[in-house]
Amino acid sequence: MTTDERIEKLERELSKARTRIHILVVGAGLCLASLAAVYAYGQFSLKPRPSIAEVSGELRARNFVLEDEKGRVRATLGMFEGGAMLRLHTENGDTGVALYLNDERAGITLNDKNGKHRAVLAVTQNMPILSLSDEREEPRASLAVLKDGPILTMRDAKGQVVPIR
Repeated sequence: MTTDERIEKLERELSKARTRIHILVVGAGLCLASLAAVYAYGQFSLKPRPSIAEVSGELRARNFVLEDEKGRVRATLGMFEGGAMLRLHTENGDTGVALYLNDERAGITLNDKNGKHRAVLAVTQNMPILSLSDEREEPRASLAVLKDGPILTMRDAKGQVVPIR
């Protein structure tokens, strides 16, 4: 496989990853809207209707937890390291997807069924990076845009850099 073919393959995979991220962001927005609706329904169904003077139009909290019908945590929205984080959880409670944002970085982490980080798309120090890891959470492929240009790094199972041919 030539270098051009490898780069074309990586570009196709990056395009697919971007599409998945867009879908996940839309899904996260829908989760947030659902969370707000569930909270609002619970508030209004358990309490007498407030007067117009009591309604402020604002909902504030440090953490939200969304549970399924069996009481398992399926999503959390809360604060971390000076920023916000949305986590979507699997049935067994592991984090499947994490979307985070603070002053230092923004990104999304995709985990496997065992809760291990497998793909990370992030912007840190104004530099974008895509990192793909193996089942041991060791980075195997990374694509980044540094100040002096792009860099593509591939590593074998021992962590040694693999030359691109």
